[in-house]
Amino acid sequence: MKSFFVILFMFLVSSSSTIAQSSGAIFRGIGPVAVVIQDIDPEAVREDFNVSILKNDVEVELRKAGIRVVDRSELTDASGRPYVFVIIHLVKGSLNTFNYHAELRFHQNASLTRNPDVILSVPTWSRSVTGMERANRMINVRDKVREMLMVFINEYLASNPR
Repeated sequence: MKSFFVILFMFLVSSSSTIAQSSGAIFRGIGPVAVVIQDIDPEAVREDFNVSILKNDVEVELRKAGIRVVDRSELTDASGRPYVFVIIHLVKGSLNTFNYHAELRFHQNASLTRNPDVILSVPTWSRSVTGMERANRMINVRDKVREMLMVFINEYLASNPR
């Protein structure tokens, strides 16, 4: 019964994953970006599935696409402090499996219309995927993150042609 509620919750979370209506204006003029990976449940960490590996995967793909990647501390207020944020929620299931909800978000600073002095870091683009994977096949979750990243890169490049 617990598994049913976990899967139901993950489905409901994934059903509202897209934030932006049009990525054109969201990505236009963005300079370098940082990459942030949320910590992963220690039970799911493997040699081929950990924060360091995921961060490297994302940074390599961004660089291959010609998107400059910097450390988050190098971002400035003038740049809008843009960063790619990867979150992977994991719930250990039965038979050595994990239920997962992987989300890729693009955050940047935005201000309130009614009070432009209030500036917040907010997700302006997001994609997510929910599923289940065997503990020894968590590399497949990395592939799901990479697929979402390719959508991000394509939309970013469409807004910033070379």
